[in-house]
Amino acid sequence: MSGSDVFTPSSGQLFGLFGCTDDPIPREVSCDDNGDEVIATNDELMERDGQSDEIIESIDENKCIVCKSSETKYCCPKCHSKTCSLMCCKTHKLKYSCDGLRDKTRFVKMNDFSQQEFLSDYFFLEEVDRTLDNSGRQRRAIINSKNFLPKWLQKLVREARQRGINLKIMPGGFKRRKQNTSCYMYSEKVIHWDIEFKFIHALDDKVVDNLDQLLAEDLPVSHSEFSSISRRVCEDTPLSSVLSKYIDSNDLVDDHEENRKLLLYRKTGITGISVLYRKENVAEKQHKYFELDLNETIGHNLVRKTVIEFPTFLVVLNQFKHLFDIIDEKALKSIPVS
Repeated sequence: MSGSDVFTPSSGQLFGLFGCTDDPIPREVSCDDNGDEVIATNDELMERDGQSDEIIESIDENKCIVCKSSETKYCCPKCHSKTCSLMCCKTHKLKYSCDGLRDKTRFVKMNDFSQQEFLSDYFFLEEVDRTLDNSGRQRRAIINSKNFLPKWLQKLVREARQRGINLKIMPGGFKRRKQNTSCYMYSEKVIHWDIEFKFIHALDDKVVDNLDQLLAEDLPVSHSEFSSISRRVCEDTPLSSVLSKYIDSNDLVDDHEENRKLLLYRKTGITGISVLYRKENVAEKQHKYFELDLNETIGHNLVRKTVIEFPTFLVVLNQFKHLFDIIDEKALKSIPVS
């Protein structure tokens, strides 16, 4: 090309600077040791860039994934990220939402299946076998705990049946069995019962300011059920005196949240509530309830009833008592004592 000839690129070639196919093939011009001009083609440049990327990746694999400055010491069992210290290990768990637990069911290709993967599967199968064996042992222990009750618990069952109370003891693994501390006191010759009270019309935080309106309307109250267990109450104690610490405003429960939830019951007082006891061994959709006498003792109210571990009393407001299927007094007396 002569000096007078000036190369003027076309519009397509100018646009080729931004990726158009009319752009000339990229080249790199350099000089060798003899000063001769050496031109590197596009393919050679791409091959060289790929080699440099592989070198960078190989360097990064040996560096901590968090600080990228220290040599790695630890490898995460789940995501296989490499870190250099405990601090970086905790940081990578937070950054990548990783729990650090090995995924025992992760799919591994046959080509990538190593001895480590084989041992991992072997230990996983051993763990499954051990879990099955332990569950079988626990099942047998639960069955034995039901068939072979300790002497003090056998005595409690016998004394309850002598009083006309059908006491049922659950197997040892059940939560209700663990919660129960009811016992027979040999020195006093009385039963001390654990009693659970369920206040099904306990208030939600949203309706605390509308007590008078809620009591005036014959509608179900928006509530969040509140439960409390009174431990080892003597069977000769009147039911009303046990409820007094929940109902009477002069004898408040210690917890402030409980005070707020029971405001509706305290507004009505002991005369505005009823205590119900659900009949056991009845289908869930056919629940029936006994109405208890507040002036009678705990022991008298439990006569002719089945108790599973310890009694649970439902405390309801009188205006909502019609929502429950209550057994009348004649039906209660017709039930034979077991």
